[in-house]
Amino acid sequence: MRAPATVGMRLEDVDTPALVLELDAFERNLGRMAAALAGRGVRLRPHAKTHKCPTIARRQLLAGAAGVCCQTVAEAEAMVDGGIADVLVTNEVVGAPKLERLAAIARAAQAAHQTRRLIESVGLRCPTVTGGGSGSFAYEIESGAYDEVQPGSYVFMDADYARNEWAAPLPRFEHALFVLSTVISRAAPRRAVLDAGLKASSVDSGLPLVWERPGLRYARASDEHGVLEMAEGAPAPELGEKLLLVPGHCDPTVNLYDRYVCVRHGVVEALWPIAARGAGS
Repeated sequence: MRAPATVGMRLEDVDTPALVLELDAFERNLGRMAAALAGRGVRLRPHAKTHKCPTIARRQLLAGAAGVCCQTVAEAEAMVDGGIADVLVTNEVVGAPKLERLAAIARAAQAAHQTRRLIESVGLRCPTVTGGGSGSFAYEIESGAYDEVQPGSYVFMDADYARNEWAAPLPRFEHALFVLSTVISRAAPRRAVLDAGLKASSVDSGLPLVWERPGLRYARASDEHGVLEMAEGAPAPELGEKLLLVPGHCDPTVNLYDRYVCVRHGVVEALWPIAARGAGS
């Protein structure tokens, strides 16, 4: 598929809908997770099912991650093909074809879904206990039962995570992933239509949020369109105006796109392929 942008292009000139990664916020999220784990004796193994991108996985490794984990064999294959050497499949793998594929890329087999104490009490060796996620990793760290934690969404955050309560000393992660959309209709005074619908942003965890435009609400979606409703007195978007949306759920939204449009200070800095898009087996 044709890329929606080229390096050096201004954000407002990017074709839509497009998946935008705000690099400064993304990099701050990497740093905050590293700081949260510093000196705690627990390794970071972020979940690549969130981003499906070896380029992002490499940046997580550079920020201190021990490796990555994946939910499917196909995701693991994409990570290994992209140069990621330490990959853990955290889901059940059933069927000879998948097991053969996994054996072809695996360096070792690891098992965890209970505490080390219970496993070892029946004489089974458990070298690594790994688990948890972006919403619970702090509790796994404090439990003393984990060698690794597996947060994924922390690199992007989404509207669903934004609804969770936050309190110090938990790190506050930023929205870094957006869907860029265009206003394509202003047929009614308090309503606008965007070119970003169900095929542009997953709604399984709620509708997208309109970024930094108070009074604008993403009200409903069809296949190719999203309807905005405007509160009384809210500035109305212009026909052709570009708006950023915060996806309701980042993981399945990423799976709708071929690449990230990586932006810094309003300018496209890079395009990163989503190598594991559609890797559901």
